[in-house]
Amino acid sequence: MKKTIIVLLFFIMTNCMALYCQDNANSEKPTITKYNIKIAYIYEKKSLLIANSDFYGSYTIEDKVNDKIKVKAGLKSSDGKELFSTGDIFYINQGSKSGIKEGTVYTVKKKGNKISKYGYYIQDKAIAKVTKVYPEIAGLKIIKSYRPVRVGDFLEPTKKFEQLRKYIPDYERSNILETEIKGKVIHQNLDTNAQRDLAGDQNYVAVSMNKSMLKQGDYILFYRNIGEGLPPIISGIGIVIHPCNKCSIVKIHRCNSPIEKGNTAVLIKDMIEEKTENNEIVPLLGGKGKGKTTNDIRVQFIIDKYKADDKEMERVLSKIKELIKDKKEYAIMLRGYSCSIGSEKYNLKLSKQRADFVKDFLMKKLKLKNNDIETKFFGEKENNYSNDNEAARRKNRSVIIQVIAK
Repeated sequence: MKKTIIVLLFFIMTNCMALYCQDNANSEKPTITKYNIKIAYIYEKKSLLIANSDFYGSYTIEDKVNDKIKVKAGLKSSDGKELFSTGDIFYINQGSKSGIKEGTVYTVKKKGNKISKYGYYIQDKAIAKVTKVYPEIAGLKIIKSYRPVRVGDFLEPTKKFEQLRKYIPDYERSNILETEIKGKVIHQNLDTNAQRDLAGDQNYVAVSMNKSMLKQGDYILFYRNIGEGLPPIISGIGIVIHPCNKCSIVKIHRCNSPIEKGNTAVLIKDMIEEKTENNEIVPLLGGKGKGKTTNDIRVQFIIDKYKADDKEMERVLSKIKELIKDKKEYAIMLRGYSCSIGSEKYNLKLSKQRADFVKDFLMKKLKLKNNDIETKFFGEKENNYSNDNEAARRKNRSVIIQVIAK
């Protein structure tokens, strides 16, 4: 009996020691956690996205306009001045009897044409402060003029605004989440209320999403479709300046091709402060430096081909393994490209096939799941090299692999 107990104790102690050693070994082994690239964004550096000139010097489209307070000529009929800028004094058609008070700040605006069913085009022009008040009229001094103030323009009390600095997603590389909040570009404008066909960097456009959907500072992605079964071509990204009743005004931050009337506009959720359902902090790749971006790895392809040779792929695989061998967190992103030979539709399809080929290869060799690699395809757009000569076009027939790790 005593021997049995001793043997039993020895057996228990031996197994406990084995389990302890196993647990200890497991705790020392580094755990690889891949970034959830379905919810992670790559951000550009923090910058000034909405300035005073954007808020007070752009435009809105309003369905209801109170334009009773109007700019009139000088105090004396002999003044004859009808155009005013920063520092000038002008007068309005209302005074103390209408509730005008000294020190009140107004925004000077111009009412333009009606934009379809959405409302009237309203152009913001200047900020002015009441300096003199009479019973029937009042004088104002222009604090800041963004456009010349003219007789006939109207005034509204100025809304408070603080310039907005924040990070913005790099739309060319970030995964853009699907959303139900989307609309269309309905109007493009620069300095007049005339409709334009195209808009570019730092221009303003109106989108058919209202203030119940958007708030100031929201990100808007622009894209267009070119064919059934093909991914949309992303045109650019913008920031909401004026959420209005029936539509909203967006400043185009950056675009790779002109934004056109009819392009789709999609709300992009700001992920910087977000958490997952498991209360896990969403990794912020780039921008704040939580993830370090490696140098790009390029996979070269022959013209019209979407499969690279074995030697090229083994070279790429070796580089990736070297980059992630001692990393605990990483993400892999692929960007497919083509040269400009061929139609836009054909080149977009070819760039997708190239990215898919590289993705399938890496999934097999690195034992990754489908969601562990994010792919994007741009066709002939967004190339790193021009298409002016064959040497440059050859470099554009590629897939760029980007490993982000820490």
